[in-house]
Amino acid sequence: MDKPSLQRLFSACDINKSGVIEYEDFTVVCRELNVPEDEIKTLFNKFGASEDGCINYSNFSSRFQEVSETLDLASFGSSPQSQGKPWDEFQSMMDDATGLLSGRLRDQLAELYQAMYSTSEPLLLQQYEGLVDALVSESKDHRLESEQLETSLRRTEELNTSQLTELEEDMQQQLACVEDRVREEERKRMEGVMAALQRRHENEVADLHTVMDRLLKTNVSILQVEMDKLKNMYADQKLQHERESDELKKMVIEYQSYSSHIEILQAMNKKLYDSNDGLRSALVNDVASSKRRLSPNNEIPARRMKPVRQSTLINSEGEHTTVGSSKTTNSHVASWADAYLDSGVSLPMDTTESSGSESDSDDSAETVHHSYSYEPSDIEISDVKLEASQATLSVAPSKASSIASSIRRRLSAFPIKQTEADLVDTGGPECPGPMYRLVLAGDAGSGKSSFLLRLSLNEFRGDIQTTLGVDFQIKKMLVDGEKTNLQIWDTAGQERFRSIARSYFRKAHGVLLLYDVTSESSFLNVREWMDQIQESTDEHLPMCVIGNKVDLREDRPEGSCVSTVDGERLARTYNALFCETSAKEGTNVVEAVLHLARGVKKSVKLRRQSESQVKLSLSSSKKALTNCCRV
Repeated sequence: MDKPSLQRLFSACDINKSGVIEYEDFTVVCRELNVPEDEIKTLFNKFGASEDGCINYSNFSSRFQEVSETLDLASFGSSPQSQGKPWDEFQSMMDDATGLLSGRLRDQLAELYQAMYSTSEPLLLQQYEGLVDALVSESKDHRLESEQLETSLRRTEELNTSQLTELEEDMQQQLACVEDRVREEERKRMEGVMAALQRRHENEVADLHTVMDRLLKTNVSILQVEMDKLKNMYADQKLQHERESDELKKMVIEYQSYSSHIEILQAMNKKLYDSNDGLRSALVNDVASSKRRLSPNNEIPARRMKPVRQSTLINSEGEHTTVGSSKTTNSHVASWADAYLDSGVSLPMDTTESSGSESDSDDSAETVHHSYSYEPSDIEISDVKLEASQATLSVAPSKASSIASSIRRRLSAFPIKQTEADLVDTGGPECPGPMYRLVLAGDAGSGKSSFLLRLSLNEFRGDIQTTLGVDFQIKKMLVDGEKTNLQIWDTAGQERFRSIARSYFRKAHGVLLLYDVTSESSFLNVREWMDQIQESTDEHLPMCVIGNKVDLREDRPEGSCVSTVDGERLARTYNALFCETSAKEGTNVVEAVLHLARGVKKSVKLRRQSESQVKLSLSSSKKALTNCCRV
């Protein structure tokens, strides 16, 4: 036999799958092959069983050929017909009483009987047959007993069914009685509850009537008080209207008087123009004669005379003219000009010079600016050139004549337009744009000073000191195509400096309110800062809520920083702008200030328009006086 067949045979004999064939496993296999009991032990030893009573695969494979040659293993097995005959004879002897047993039990008994029959021990076989006979008899008894129990069970079920029917009828009757009793009790209880509710409703209605009567009386008294207030307000408004009417009448009278004065001034200006023509011709002749008398050594370098404002022009007594007849001819004109200059008549200045105390408070070179829109006439430009040529002469008569000419010519309320050469020589500053004040506010440590340092110098310092009191910087930006100066005040965030910050809110045009995105307390204190700003000023200031230090958000755990959504929601609550910045990285710093500057520009423009509409009548009279002085 080949090796794979031996392995399959060894595995079939190894019933327990332990890797060796034990004696019990070998006995079971031999009985299945109908090997006689007396030869099983001998056959087991021939396979070379070890000391522990087991046959391993090596012994089995080496001894199988020898055992198969000495024994005819195929003869030990018998056909199924020969195995089944003893059991069939036993069943026929038992009159097929084994049919009472179950099929599985019958098969097991047949196998056991066949095994005992193969052992050729009649005594053991007789005992087994007696045991099977007793088992069959007992099975008959059990079947009979089961039939009796089934009969008694059916009777019991019929009896129980009849009893259950009677019990159900009794239960139905009892349930009906209980249901009627419960309904009656529930009806009585509901009637009591309804009566109690009715009484309580009546009491509540009575109390409500009482309260309504009292409330009606209170409302009547309140209406009477309000009516008295309205009457008083009406009387006050009527009195105020009468006062305003009187003031308006006075203003109309003043306007009429101003109109008459303007006509007089215009007539006098015409006379002055006529006198100026004569003076100019005399001065030209005088200059020509003076040039002929002077030698080249007496000439001095020419210098440019700058336009002199009317309020600072003083007639020097130390300088006299010797022109002669021109002095006597124009003495009355000079005396009238001096009287006119000292009369206190104010010439119109630029709006930036007369905008109020707020603009006057910034007296530094960076914050005080003037813008002019006056275009001089050709005659004035020729006059200026004439004066410049006359200034080159060092003779006293010529100098006095130029001063007298500058006094007697038409004076402008605005500086004369400079030429390109003048701009290069003088080196004066460019015409600045409007100035707006912005205040930096927020808790200490929110990064206000670093924000201002990044905006003004584009720097960041990690060791910057805490602001004590206030600090400010000036930033020049181009807002909507217009050069704009932003005066940014950095206020201290400590509690002891809050009163200083409130004073700056009153004069501010806009507020930059900062909080630290990594500090929830600074974000919560934004509402307190908003309340202080609203208490400090009666007008609505443009504001920008700024979440600073966004560069630290990535290093913090999620949920420990103030989110962008929370900041936007807070800004919308106060109708303010919102932006997140990083003073360290410079992110959105300039953009935030630029957006606020645009809002401030619009707010100031609307405020000026509203003020101009309120003061329409007064501005009309001022414009009339301005036109008079410009003629």
